[in-house]
Amino acid sequence: MDANAIGFVVPELGRPSGGSHYNDSVMSSWPDDRPRVVACPVRPGEPRTASTLRSALRAHRVSIVDGLLGCEHPGELAGAEAEGHRIALLVHMPRPEEPGLQPDDRSRLATLESAAVHAASAVIVPSRWAAHDLETRYGRTDLHVAVPGSERAPLAPAHPIPVMLQLGAIGPLKNQLLTARAALAAPRSSFVVQFVGPVVDESYAAELASLIRPLGRWAGVHPAVTGEDRDRVLARADLMISVSRHESYGLTVTEGLARGIPALVGRGTGAQEALGAGGGLPGACVDTHDPAEMTAALTAFADDPGTRDRWRAAATVARDRLPSWAPTARRISEVCESLEHDFGARVRAEIEPP
Repeated sequence: MDANAIGFVVPELGRPSGGSHYNDSVMSSWPDDRPRVVACPVRPGEPRTASTLRSALRAHRVSIVDGLLGCEHPGELAGAEAEGHRIALLVHMPRPEEPGLQPDDRSRLATLESAAVHAASAVIVPSRWAAHDLETRYGRTDLHVAVPGSERAPLAPAHPIPVMLQLGAIGPLKNQLLTARAALAAPRSSFVVQFVGPVVDESYAAELASLIRPLGRWAGVHPAVTGEDRDRVLARADLMISVSRHESYGLTVTEGLARGIPALVGRGTGAQEALGAGGGLPGACVDTHDPAEMTAALTAFADDPGTRDRWRAAATVARDRLPSWAPTARRISEVCESLEHDFGARVRAEIEPP
């Protein structure tokens, strides 16, 4: 496929996110000439979003479109497809699962997202769990799974006082309050719990800070970190925590495993799939609605050296078996190449006018 055949349309977020990290890593590992990346604003009511997306979709034969953009603009996807262009919609997280939405907003986003999923020639998701979730929501079954990779990092040292790290946007989606309540209910063991990430919900962040205040120096909320600062934060962790009630995969889990750090994850979410990415069970799964079960898991890790040693040993084994980002990028490239070869040969019934 030539360099001008495909484009990658991504959202301008202005902050770190798991989806952006996925997108950047795929581009860095692309097997041939990289697609041209076009960034679109995603602020509510931003008039440039639709026009920028419209132009981007017509600049290449095939476009990968981040679902944060594409799932709110199905008409733009359908219009480009009708003109012969092909769209690969990359859905990191279903839009109706965004926190803080009113029922009417969730219904509106679900309707838009369903239309976008059926308008695109291909839909790509980051995990088998995410594929099942999207199939259940919208009935499309020919989904392509491109599991995230990881970047090998130095083995993190074990610390005498274990550090539990929850890395991600501070807001309801990541469920930091569950971790905080569990830590407060734990016997006053010697462990530290740290919450690190961009604040996406000010009131939630304030509630979290107030809740952990009695823990004093044993807990803290910190801004998002990138690059070498992120590496240093990860190197100080003994346990990663990923207990979102809806998680398509769990990149922070594999970031930890790449350093030999075990994880505590939400049972029945994509993070459980991430925990098993290198084989074995380097950590534990908990009910994301049950602070008591979370408290028991934290206490077991903090108080029992045997538990810490077993989990860490399993994480060290998993570290050597994690896939890189190259297979992820190759999988998406193959989807795009198939669409380019099929260029102009297939018109989806869902986008034809009645």
